[in-house]
Amino acid sequence: MATLNRLDALPPELTRVGRFDEIFYVGFPQAIERKEILTMHLARFDKRYSQDDPLTEKEWRIILNKTLNCTGAELARIVEKAARVLFHQKQEMKIGLAELLEQRDKIVPLYVRDTDRILAIENRAKYICQPASSPDISEFAPVITSFWGEVNN
Repeated sequence: MATLNRLDALPPELTRVGRFDEIFYVGFPQAIERKEILTMHLARFDKRYSQDDPLTEKEWRIILNKTLNCTGAELARIVEKAARVLFHQKQEMKIGLAELLEQRDKIVPLYVRDTDRILAIENRAKYICQPASSPDISEFAPVITSFWGEVNN
């Protein structure tokens, strides 16, 4: 098993059958994956997230939409910085939507900093790699739309 960002940098003899039989593309986390990543990190600081869900579905949708194309590390950083602010202000460790949005607004995700190169990697990977994630069919998945409006699955 190996990881890399530029498949074209791998010598062709390593990509033949018997060496690396399958190649997967790990893209940005989907909505349900972002929720799971955020929940996992939030539970480290705010115990409410390990027992129940203090955010409403509407609040989750807001933060998930604001974190589209954020990496797992960026999501972790948002939570850690929100916890740090509460800690330094000597407030109770209750991280809510406002704290998460405040920290989200303070970071510049990799996707924003280097959009062209990230899109190039994604586009090349689409044709030669299998996606590492299953399609997101959760209630938080973006609605599929066309020119004529919402598409029912």
